[in-house]
Amino acid sequence: MASFRFRFFLVLIALMLPGLAAVPAQSGPTISLTVDATQAPDMIIRTRQVMPVKPGPLTLYYPKWIPGEHEPSGPVGNVAGLKFMANGNTIPWRRDLLDVFTFHVDVPAGAESLEATFEYLEPSAGPYSGGASATDKLVIVSWNQDLLYPAGVPAADITFKPTLRLPQGWKHGTPLPVEHAAGNEITFKPVALDRLVDSPVIAGEYYRAVDVTPPGEPIHHEIDMVADSAAALEMTPELQK
Repeated sequence: MASFRFRFFLVLIALMLPGLAAVPAQSGPTISLTVDATQAPDMIIRTRQVMPVKPGPLTLYYPKWIPGEHEPSGPVGNVAGLKFMANGNTIPWRRDLLDVFTFHVDVPAGAESLEATFEYLEPSAGPYSGGASATDKLVIVSWNQDLLYPAGVPAADITFKPTLRLPQGWKHGTPLPVEHAAGNEITFKPVALDRLVDSPVIAGEYYRAVDVTPPGEPIHHEIDMVADSAAALEMTPELQK
């Protein structure tokens, strides 16, 4: 959407049967991903991810082609403070000379994992999912904005284990099944990268879920809504039918 200054957002989510909504990759690396949205009211989302690596050259991508957007629209220009660490030390990185979505690092000898951290700065406007996605009361977390992935491996073969931190008291809606939750931190079940990118999270101080499962339908359907005020979530009895 081109703008997010309207005060209401809703998404229809089909919550699949257990074991179907999150499908881990059958091969390839498993990457631990923590997205800290506790500063979403300040328009800052923080990422920390840890991935298995081997010593030597490594190429990483920031998602470029986003499902449904039909152009290379990944908001890489909103990424700030990118940093890589291995063996407890910061290691240098360089951006590809031909593609701004591509990053190169040299993994040092003896390293078995690589940590990447960066901030995603929420814009005030823009097209598609890269447009404004947060206010002081709510946020839309599009996972493609908050991760890197290794080159040479299909997205369906890369597994992420995502954890999301929200401001205290905020609730969320997403098709991703939850593995466990404590306080303001939610850990989701492992999921393949292509499925993760297609499973955004909406969260906010004011949240409402409406069950719209047809009678006799074994798969649960609901409308999850977040808004900037409780009044914006009110529905007349006629609308709820």
